[in-house]
Amino acid sequence: MIGKIWDAITDPPITGYLSDRTHTRFGRRRPYMVVGGAIISFFCMGGLIFTPVELSSQMKLFIYVTFLYCLLNTAYTLVNIPYAALLPELTEDYHERTILTGYRMSFAVLGTFVGGAALVMPIVNLFPEVPPRGWSMMGTFMGAVMLVSTMATVFAIHEPKTAIAHEQTGFIPTFTGVLKDRVFLSALLPWTFFITGTSMIQGALVYYFTYIFGNEGLFQLALIALLSFSLLCIPPLWVRIAHRIGKKQCYMIGMGIMSAVSWHSACLANTSAQSSVLSSWEQRVSDSPHITLCPPMQFFLTWLNMIRSNTRAEDGKESSQVFGPSPAR
Repeated sequence: MIGKIWDAITDPPITGYLSDRTHTRFGRRRPYMVVGGAIISFFCMGGLIFTPVELSSQMKLFIYVTFLYCLLNTAYTLVNIPYAALLPELTEDYHERTILTGYRMSFAVLGTFVGGAALVMPIVNLFPEVPPRGWSMMGTFMGAVMLVSTMATVFAIHEPKTAIAHEQTGFIPTFTGVLKDRVFLSALLPWTFFITGTSMIQGALVYYFTYIFGNEGLFQLALIALLSFSLLCIPPLWVRIAHRIGKKQCYMIGMGIMSAVSWHSACLANTSAQSSVLSSWEQRVSDSPHITLCPPMQFFLTWLNMIRSNTRAEDGKESSQVFGPSPAR
């Protein structure tokens, strides 16, 4: 949570503001990418992130890991924010920007597929006798990949020259002016809800396959299938749809499909799976008396209990309708 809050602070307020006002002979985006890529490669290739350390207390370990995580998020921000801002500056053509975005997202999905689903665990499993060494080697390899890919972008792309504005708005007026733009807010708020829902689904997906389907291994297969299907659809399908009917309508269609699939997946959760999840939670709480549930969690468990009770009552009614009332004794 601390790392994400720090990431939100350093994204547009700091990195975006500074990058827009930077003017060097190398451009205003690429210098930040060089610095961020070097920091990422240092922390990953040096094994600092994925190498366990022994400290005298849990608080010291918490501070150490939090500091490294915030620093890694800062380095990623220095790469990703200028990189994303660089795309619309390469061309002013409406459809060319759509094509560039399509290919950018395609390679992002490919990187997620290769790095997250195909290479991480195989590299770690190369060192079964010393698992921490496997994670360190995985971090070294991934850091090298990120460094090479970042440097390839820096040296392959030439930024267009931008005119230096003589009058530049200050830090606070810049953001207050943006937040007063109704068009920007009409795009920002739906995107915020979309990212919130997507993050919730991604975070709960492994638990969905574990408790609903009873097979955690299906999560890996589902991830591979999802990424493969996305990779096949982005350039040939969605770019053409956006070119034909417009980006707004294409976005609304995609959101509708995602909502329908998410709702259908939620409906697949049968009553027995819900009951097993609830029973597991209740057992863990009862076995750990020192755990105090927060009010939202208490409300959630109460709500699940009501669903389970109502479902059992409905099942009893259906069985009495089929087999008739039980005979009196």
